[in-house]
Amino acid sequence: DVYELTLNVKGAIGSIKEKAKLDILFVVDTSGSMDFDVDGHEYHYNKTRQALVNEQITMLVNSLENDDAIDARYKLVTFASTASTRNASSWQSGATLINRLPGDASGGTNYQDALEKAGAAVSADKRDAKRIIIFLTDGAPTYYNSGRGVAGPGSSTNTTCVTKAVEGAGMIGSDCDYFYAVGFGSDMTRPTTMGSSGKTALQILTDVAEAAKNSGAGESFATASTDLTKFFEQFQANLKKIIAV
Repeated sequence: DVYELTLNVKGAIGSIKEKAKLDILFVVDTSGSMDFDVDGHEYHYNKTRQALVNEQITMLVNSLENDDAIDARYKLVTFASTASTRNASSWQSGATLINRLPGDASGGTNYQDALEKAGAAVSADKRDAKRIIIFLTDGAPTYYNSGRGVAGPGSSTNTTCVTKAVEGAGMIGSDCDYFYAVGFGSDMTRPTTMGSSGKTALQILTDVAEAAKNSGAGESFATASTDLTKFFEQFQANLKKIIAV
């Protein structure tokens, strides 16, 4: 099932004397299609998907940095055909995170590598904080890890890509309190060419979120929209409820 993002929780929110601690790991797709606009056009009449992601992350981070009741730290994993952790061992300030947001977009989409690296990153340099992973992608997985590096069709998905993606989500573990699998763009709700199953990318994200929850993560959600702003607005609206638990 696709979970609603609305949360019903109660508790005290951090004060200036004792700030609420929050650690957010962004996992950001940088595959070639992220250079398209949200409707899938290659020619940049509108902002690219990459630019929209960076814009929304920047707005969220700046808002948290300006909140005197919150002590937030950040990490970043980017992924295309392979994944890279921008700061594997230590959490960053908001300004550093913003400066490290990706620019170029190229390659395929390797959910597995991204999710495995996310599981390792969220577990490193822990403190008494709510730890959140936000996984952002515009399509289905097209690559997976193999003994020789990476494998997969590259421009489409298949059963192995999805199976490996779910295995990657199984590495998230209990160090993650909230896991969000967020799809955006025009391709998320279209059936894929994955054999006869025809799963949409959103359905694959739902499988990923369920695997993360089964791995020991706390609340897990999957959602998709052509308007990325909606997710970030709803996430921020619920954030103080999240840290009050």
